[in-house]
Amino acid sequence: METIAYATAKINEAEPVIEYLKKVMDETLFLRMYADEVNFTVAEEELFINSMNLQDNSHLLIAKDGEKIVAIGSIQGQQLKKFRHCGELGVSVLKEYWGKGIGKEITSRLIIWAKE
Repeated sequence: METIAYATAKINEAEPVIEYLKKVMDETLFLRMYADEVNFTVAEEELFINSMNLQDNSHLLIAKDGEKIVAIGSIQGQQLKKFRHCGELGVSVLKEYWGKGIGKEITSRLIIWAKE
């Protein structure tokens, strides 16, 4: 395992993000969908990443071991004015990386981002 790098998701990472999601959804029952429900296209994922990057109350964070995506975390903010201060936080980590503090680090970074 190399040093884990954390960065905001980029549009050109859409395809590896989809592959990551398909894998991680098969590894636990505690995520919001099953692997066979990850059926969006690369173009759709590019649009999603771009929309997250354009919103001032949403953030999509990727953790990588080298070039391999090993975890993803996000805060997806509400768009209605009355609820713009509310957001949904989600974190997933590949099973082989559980217990290494990656989920905790992503959560911590997202909370710091939210406070800014």
